[in-house]
Amino acid sequence: PRIARDAAAVAEYIGDPRFQVRTTPRLAAEIVRAIAENVSRAHEIAAPLLVLHGTGGTIAPPAGSALVSSRVSSVDATRLTY
Repeated sequence: PRIARDAAAVAEYIGDPRFQVRTTPRLAAEIVRAIAENVSRAHEIAAPLLVLHGTGGTIAPPAGSALVSSRVSSVDATRLTY
C-alpha cells in the first residue's frame, strides 16, 4: 500500500523498529471501537476545528476525516485536503 508521496518519509516509516505489518485481533477490535466512538462523539466538538488530511496515502482514507468533520457542532470547522 502507498503510505506517502515522499519516498524518504516512507523509508523512515518502514525502517522504524515499531513498524508492524501484522496486527492482533484485539488491536483490530480496539481500533474499530475507537473509530466508532470518535464518530459518535464528534458532535461534542464545539471549539474551532481545522482538519488537514493528505490524500496520497492509504493508511487513513479521506472519507474518515470527512465523516467526522461533517458531524462536529462547531460553527468554525474547516477540512482541507492536500
